[in-house]
Order: sequence, then C-alpha cells, then structure tokens
Amino acid sequence: MLDPHEIECESPEKRGVRMNAPCILKWFFCLVGSLGMLGIVEPAGLLARECQWSPEAEAAFLRGGQVYAAGSTREALEAWTFCLEEGESASIHHNLGVAHYRLGLSGRALWHLERADRMGFMHPDTQNAVRYLRQVDGIAELKSGLLEQLALLLPEDLWSWMAMGSFWMACFSWGAYAGLLRRRARYRDVGILMSLIVIVCVAAWVGLAQDSRRGVVWAGDADFKVSPTSQSESLMTLKDGSYARLLRMRNHHVYVEAADGMRGWLEEASFRTFRAPL
Repeated sequence: MLDPHEIECESPEKRGVRMNAPCILKWFFCLVGSLGMLGIVEPAGLLARECQWSPEAEAAFLRGGQVYAAGSTREALEAWTFCLEEGESASIHHNLGVAHYRLGLSGRALWHLERADRMGFMHPDTQNAVRYLRQVDGIAELKSGLLEQLALLLPEDLWSWMAMGSFWMACFSWGAYAGLLRRRARYRDVGILMSLIVIVCVAAWVGLAQDSRRGVVWAGDADFKVSPTSQSESLMTLKDGSYARLLRMRNHHVYVEAADGMRGWLEEASFRTFRAPL
C-alpha cells in the first residue's frame, strides 16, 4: 500500500514561488519581442490562467491545505476541485494529485501531477512526486523523443512568447541589416540568433504536438483489447496509472501504445492524455 505521507501538498507560499519565474520570463519576451504589438495577442497556453482565482477559490485553496493536514483527504479534494473549476494552476493540479495518491487512485494522481509538471516550470516538488509514485507503484515510464524532451523544458505558452518575441526581433534585425550602412554585422548577428531561437521554438511546438498524445490509464485497471468493441477479446489488463501513447480513436475506444511497445484498444473513458481539455 502506498504511504500517503511521502509526498506533500503545496502551500500558498510555494504556489507564489511556482508562479513568479514563468510569469517574469513571459513578460520579458513580450516586451523585448514586439514592444506594444504583442500585447494584443495572448498565446493559448496553461500558464496564463495561473492567477485568475476569485477570493472564494483562494479561501478554498487554503481550507483544502488545512483539512488535508488534519487528515480529511476527501474534504480537501472537494475544496481543490472547486478551485480547479475556476481555473487551472500547477499548484492545484499538484495538490489534487497528492490527494488522489493518498486515496490510492494512482491513475488520477499521475494525471494531475503530470499536468502540473507541464504547467509548473519543472518544479522539483512535482517531479519528485511523479518519480516517487512511479517507483513505488512499479509503473514503467513512456519513452520520450528528443523533440518531446525539448518541449517539456518550458511551459507551453512560454514557447509561444519566445517564438513571437524572437520572430519580431529577427524581422527588425534583418530589416535593419538590409537598410543600414553602419553596424550591419551587429544586426546580422542578432538576426541570426533570433532566427535560430524561432527554429528551436518551432521544433518545440512539434514536440508539444507529440507530447499531447501521451497519457495515462486513469479510471482503474483497464482491459487492453484486440479491437474497438465491448465484446472484444482482452489481450491483458493495463494497471491503473499505466502510461501509453494515443495513436487514434474509433467507436468510443482509443488505440494506444503501452510503455512496453504493445499496441491495443482501450475504452475512451479509461484513458486520458496529459494535455486534454478539462
């Protein structure tokens, strides 16, 4: 049985630290990239919704931490779920993952923790919790490609801000290089650097698309089937919390590749990708 006290929920203080670094970098690239122009464009991403809770949700976040510490996990789960309904944050997903872990729901715990890791700027608390849960439960990790590893270095919307900022800086630099007689080499060097950053960001977007197919069996043990029908023969049982990669969907089933490379069908409700909309 998992020891529910090996990983901890996050306090409001940690939530503030988790939010600050990505927000600072985001606004840095906003200002450097296109001066006022980028202000009218908000990239679609998870990080931008980090700070939009109402006072009621903030109070629920605090109450959840208090009752969790007192041992009332289900009451904490209800409080943090209320926060999630108002807006996603890495901290709330982390805490929901910890609460589900304490209740023995490995699949839901891993889904929330992996979601938090994709929003939380490589936060060590979340990454340690994911590693610990996988180790204790004996869950094999799904191998990531090079572009997926690149994409996971930064939150999704930060890649967007970097790409837009670098793109407009590259346009300005190459324009100045073409039109000015003095200091042409300096503008050329900046243009080359910014163009390379744009290329890296595009590669990261490809990695994000690949990562969007990674997910977990999250609603209990699931039958791994030969075909996408309720009467299909079961190849094996995938344990709750098993990682898999989505390949395609059909007839309310998903065709996935498990961590060991085996392919088969799962009922759609039993599997969820880490970047799926709420």
